[in-house]
Amino acid sequence: MPQMELPQIDLFSLVMPAAGVYLLWIAIFGKAKLLRNEYPKCSPEKYRFWMRILSAVSGVLLIVKGVLEIFNIAPTGSVLNTVLWVLGLISLIGLMVFSAVMTDREKARAAAEEEARKRGGTTASGTRMPESAFSFEQEETPAEPETEEQSGSDE
Repeated sequence: MPQMELPQIDLFSLVMPAAGVYLLWIAIFGKAKLLRNEYPKCSPEKYRFWMRILSAVSGVLLIVKGVLEIFNIAPTGSVLNTVLWVLGLISLIGLMVFSAVMTDREKARAAAEEEARKRGGTTASGTRMPESAFSFEQEETPAEPETEEQSGSDE
């Protein structure tokens, strides 16, 4: 009876299609934090549409690359695997760049400054930053050294 050899799978081969499935889910259902942008330069519908399209393209590329690698159709180091990896990387970078370019930073900064003013206390840049890791509202006064009367020592 011939034995079937299982494909050798590494963790990265599983992560790629998992990320692809997530991006495809975002593209199909349109419910993810990735699609939320309170300050788009274009209409919110247009922004969401293009983000969903880019998510679908990235998802399909990542799924195809992962599946071909898992089933050893495009083994690691092959030309097809490298081309799919580069295309997947370009699509993910494109997704991030589109999101960054289509965000109106002026409106976002103004809204952050307004929110900081409402909460009170701002820095020169308009945002509230902690002064230190252990920043408390009031400064502690240093303890005064004890005198002989306070220490209660009887000599």
